[in-house]
Amino acid sequence: MTPEPTLTSPLELDPAATRLLWHILHLNNTILSQLGAYLSLEALHRDALFTSLIVPTPHYPLMQSQAVMMADGCRNLDAAVDALGRLPAYGELMGKESTKAVFVAAGVIIKVESGVSNREEVEALRKAYDEMVELCYGDAKRGVRGWKEAWNEIFGYSTI
Repeated sequence: MTPEPTLTSPLELDPAATRLLWHILHLNNTILSQLGAYLSLEALHRDALFTSLIVPTPHYPLMQSQAVMMADGCRNLDAAVDALGRLPAYGELMGKESTKAVFVAAGVIIKVESGVSNREEVEALRKAYDEMVELCYGDAKRGVRGWKEAWNEIFGYSTI
């Protein structure tokens, strides 16, 4: 058994990289929260439509606002990730052997922890993945419209 790799953190953290990582973490958290809010509002909107429920503030405009906020958050997240990738500190970190070793070890841990050990399980996972991709992107040959197309129509942002 090989010893677990260690990743030594630099004594001085690059302030620009630290700030960008802080933004990336908070933007991810914000977008995830907004997605939960959007899905809840969508469920409420559908229920109100089908039950003829009258609410003081309609859910649909709130859904649209959530979609706009998510699109803006995604644009900000893209910009922060791009900026982080251009920093010399990021390039130096990714070029270290210890960093590469951590990624290799993480891959091994994921394989072991996932418990996938036989061919049937792998085939079942591949089938589930293919079905998920079809739900996401659709299948023109089979006439399946994916949620990504519908999502993009909602707020016209094609890179989500």
